[in-house]
Order: sequence, then structure tokens, then C-alpha cells
Amino acid sequence: MSAGNPLRRELPIDDIPVCYHVDANDYGCGTPKPGLLLDAARDWPLDLARCFIVEDRWRDIYAGRAAGSTSILADAGYDEGRARNPDFTVASLAEAEAIVLDRVSARATEGH
Repeated sequence: MSAGNPLRRELPIDDIPVCYHVDANDYGCGTPKPGLLLDAARDWPLDLARCFIVEDRWRDIYAGRAAGSTSILADAGYDEGRARNPDFTVASLAEAEAIVLDRVSARATEGH
């Protein structure tokens, strides 16, 4: 995505990886496979076990879990398969933000 992306104008985001493959193809980057996240971890110095994935679909939650990240389902009430056992379920991005900030703060306090 370009630097003119609205998210990048509003937030300090370094990268927005995107997979354009259709579900029918067997690429490792399309969710629920974690390839896109694993690639991002190689491109940027990321410890996926310390990362959070906030998504609104079960496929993306499963990709985050497969990558070892903390999964937060922003439940949009879609009429499709449901994510089983996300680490957290929230009704809004503000709730997800609060969880991430709380967890990051707890890690800092613990010295991790």
C-alpha cells in the first residue's frame, strides 16, 4: 500500500502486508495460513509471540494463532464460520486497543 494510505496518515505504521491470492490457490500467504505474518516477521525484526493480530474474520484469527501471536477477534457479527478460541473477543477496535495497551504495559512491568 502506498504512503498515502489513510491508516499511515493517522498511525505510525511501518508496513501493511496484503495477500491478493484467491482462496482456491494453495499459497502459504492466504489466511488461515500464517505465511503473510511469517514473511512480515522476516522483513521486520518481529517476535510473533509478542505480537497481536486484531481481525474480524475467523481465517485471520487462525493465521495469527498459527504464527504464535495473541489473537483478538473484533466480532462484526458476520454470517460465516466463527473463530474458535480467540485469545480475546471484543466488540470494537477501541476495546482491542485497550487490551493491547494493557498487555504491553504488563509486559513492561514484568521486565519482558
